[in-house]
Amino acid sequence: MHSAGVASDHWVTAEQDDFLESMAEADEAVINHMRGKMMYLNVMNRLSVDCDCLPNPSEPDMHDIGVLSSLDPVALDQACVDLIHIAPDGASVTERIASRHGEHTFEYAEELGIGSRSYRLTVATAIAVFAFGSTNAIAATWTSDLAAGLPGLALQWALIPLAAY
Repeated sequence: MHSAGVASDHWVTAEQDDFLESMAEADEAVINHMRGKMMYLNVMNRLSVDCDCLPNPSEPDMHDIGVLSSLDPVALDQACVDLIHIAPDGASVTERIASRHGEHTFEYAEELGIGSRSYRLTVATAIAVFAFGSTNAIAATWTSDLAAGLPGLALQWALIPLAAY
């Protein structure tokens, strides 16, 4: 993926936009394989300017925002980035996203038809977790509109690993 399809047997970095587009294409392949039977969950905590794939990423310098979910991965990621942009302590992460042209992934994913950058936020007013087998749980959330005119999506049921608790 980092080579945008140029190399398959060694690490080669591609131009940034090519790399970002290859991430969207990889998402598209998985979504097509799953025939759309997926939900998406982003946990916005310990936010740092560095990728957690680095051996020594910078310590987080933003407060935790929370958990967002959607049936549309593009809307979900756009909502998360928008929340970072408006966070009082989000300047360093916002600058890093801009310096890496990070939102291009969403633009390209929308072009591919993976999802839409438009959304409407809703807030979960209650969460219940029910045990399901030995390793998973079903989380039910009751939601309400955050405010008229604000963007966002929310999922009402999700299968999640119990290890998260």
